[in-house]
Amino acid sequence: IKTPKNLISCVACACSAVFVSSGPVGLELLLKDGCCHQPQKINIPKTKVKHVQMTPSGCSTKAIIVTSKLERKFCLDPDWAPAKKLLQKFEESLNVSPKP
Repeated sequence: IKTPKNLISCVACACSAVFVSSGPVGLELLLKDGCCHQPQKINIPKTKVKHVQMTPSGCSTKAIIVTSKLERKFCLDPDWAPAKKLLQKFEESLNVSPKP
């Protein structure tokens, strides 16, 4: 039985589209309980950051959770210097009182 090359290409494209589109959903499931299971070292530009916080105290794995302006959540290694700096800068920006 001969299978047309176009059909094989279409099936391959459909499979990769499903795989790629399911990426962020998997990340959200890891954060459903508010905890991160595998913190990583990912550089996130400050201009893309909406919110930064530590995981809740009840989580077994400590991490810094960064929420982007597109509402994507990233779990960062809390011992990684760039992640610490990002959290510190975000907290400092919250403590700045507006000038009268």
